[in-house]
Amino acid sequence: MPYSASHNLLVISDLHLGEDLKPATKTGYLPHMPLLERELESFLDHYRKSRRDGRPWELIVNGDMVDFLSVCLFPDNTTAGDSPDDHVWGLGTGADAARRKMVQVLARHPGVFRALARFVGAGNKLGIVAGNHDVEFHWPVVQETFKKGLAALWAAQPAAARPGAPTTDDIEAGITFHPWFYFQEDLVWIEHGHQYDSYCSFDHFLSPVEPEREEIVLSVGAASYRYVANHIAGADPHQQEDWNALGFLRFSLGLGLRGLWRMMVGYAGMVWHMLGLWRLVAKNRAGVERRRSAHRQRLGELATRFQLKEETLVALDNLRQAPLIHNLARLLGAVMLDRVALVLFATLVAGVLLIALPPIWALAGVGVVFASSMVTAGVLARVRGDIDPNERMKAVPEKIRSHVHAKFVVFGHSHQPVALPLADGGMYFNTGTWVATEKPGLLRAFTHVVIRHAEGGARAMLCQWRDGRSTEFAPEAH
Repeated sequence: MPYSASHNLLVISDLHLGEDLKPATKTGYLPHMPLLERELESFLDHYRKSRRDGRPWELIVNGDMVDFLSVCLFPDNTTAGDSPDDHVWGLGTGADAARRKMVQVLARHPGVFRALARFVGAGNKLGIVAGNHDVEFHWPVVQETFKKGLAALWAAQPAAARPGAPTTDDIEAGITFHPWFYFQEDLVWIEHGHQYDSYCSFDHFLSPVEPEREEIVLSVGAASYRYVANHIAGADPHQQEDWNALGFLRFSLGLGLRGLWRMMVGYAGMVWHMLGLWRLVAKNRAGVERRRSAHRQRLGELATRFQLKEETLVALDNLRQAPLIHNLARLLGAVMLDRVALVLFATLVAGVLLIALPPIWALAGVGVVFASSMVTAGVLARVRGDIDPNERMKAVPEKIRSHVHAKFVVFGHSHQPVALPLADGGMYFNTGTWVATEKPGLLRAFTHVVIRHAEGGARAMLCQWRDGRSTEFAPEAH
């Protein structure tokens, strides 16, 4: 897409709207959600009223706007097609299930979506880039539900009744969905960034549907939500995503017998699903090829839309991290099944030693088993590696800039705000998150990127929304 100075840009990401729509949220709202709503509404209303140099704004929500993964709704026994799993784990990732989730999220956060409707109604644009938590925007019916929901909220505003006010069709036309990235040549490349995280990446992101079912493929990260986090009170994935096996064991033991049993059942469901998906991908080559062909076709359509060569997008697509479902050894490590097997094996051997040997030899043998297990666990942890993608993501922007002309590269996903000058002269930003939990913390939340056109070229700045305005944010100072 050629460079255009018609709009200044705002980039935000990782709102996770709807993440408290699950039975395990006993209080009805997660503690950080009212604060997020209040600050986001204030942010949107401020920029609705405040243009710079007479230019309207184009707001790019760079992934994870809606947290479909965390929305846990159960069938009402009146809808045909719901699977038995939906009654146990909540609605899945199919088109109609995602549509029903979208309806509930719109109803859950009316103030936020009213502010978005006012923002678009004031002549601004809204672009939504898909992330790993809202890949369900892949379904056209979900996009349509979102657009019509915002249009209906606009129609109820007093401003919509004024002469010459935008119509509901105008509101819908002001909203654009981007299945992978947003790009303006010579200005900016924006994508969520989960493709550089093997726990959350997709092999064919533009065709993310399972080979045999009309369901979105679950990554390891997504499966941990559906089978575990959504059903355990106090299981905040923003805090636990980088725990080790010992951390999860301590948390599980603190849940009591009922909570521990629920955790074990959910863990077993997650492992069973991921192993089944690995087997499906390995055996159903025809289904995988259909997905690859559909992905390649849509990639060609994106190349035309953004006036890029198809081989350029192929090269950029190849920068992704391979999802774990393609490597059984890494998959077993990711779901910690290797650690579980180690504990069970060590317990069995220790039991045999205590039964078969004299007490002193048995105790010595148990000590050896325990020490060996600790060493093996350490090796397995090193093989698993650091699951925080932040450092790996920092290595990607220069590679992107070697294929496209973009002064700025902007990611989200990691929840860590970043403003990093690149050795090749460009600039990498990460927009962080609006989720003010212990990680990343209140002082590192509400971050965003502002790109303004000025004489001498466009300027970009990492900002934080505080006290009713955007102020420059220095990550190293927080």
